[in-house]
Amino acid sequence: MRHCAPLPSPSGPLRRSSAVTTPKAPASPATPSARPNGGSVGGPVVSERHRLADRDSIRIAELRDEAWVVRADDHPVAQTIEKLCQRGGFTPRTSVFAHDYGEVQAMVAVELGVAIAPRLAVLNLRPDVRSIPLATRPPQRRILVAHLTERRLSPAAQEGIAVCAAAAHQLQEGFEAG
Repeated sequence: MRHCAPLPSPSGPLRRSSAVTTPKAPASPATPSARPNGGSVGGPVVSERHRLADRDSIRIAELRDEAWVVRADDHPVAQTIEKLCQRGGFTPRTSVFAHDYGEVQAMVAVELGVAIAPRLAVLNLRPDVRSIPLATRPPQRRILVAHLTERRLSPAAQEGIAVCAAAAHQLQEGFEAG
């Protein structure tokens, strides 16, 4: 039997899909801990044939009349798109829902709409789509590493967290520089 324990979030409760599944119940109640381990800046993704594809940056208001490809299943990026578009003075018009960022890119490539995707989600960008930075402050995404505070992390886990944090920092510096 598998047991499911939801992890608390610094920004509120997590959805069921964010729970940790274990083969058996913990021996004693434990306190989960989540620590920041980097972040990701999001931006518009457009087809290579889109009218804004050759731009260095895009203002969200320039996407007012576009159809949107949105992540399905109450994905957090759907809320990000809503808030971002509200700041731009409009409500996004969803054309289609996608289940992963590969689908998002494919749907954008065939011009079913534009999308917003975290930079880490489009590191392997298709050749027929463009990820273009926002001209204004882009949405932020936090990446957390969760572990039980009652359990000491193994040296391998500590090193893994340190490597992930260093990689996230290096990626962030690269995004800010270029």
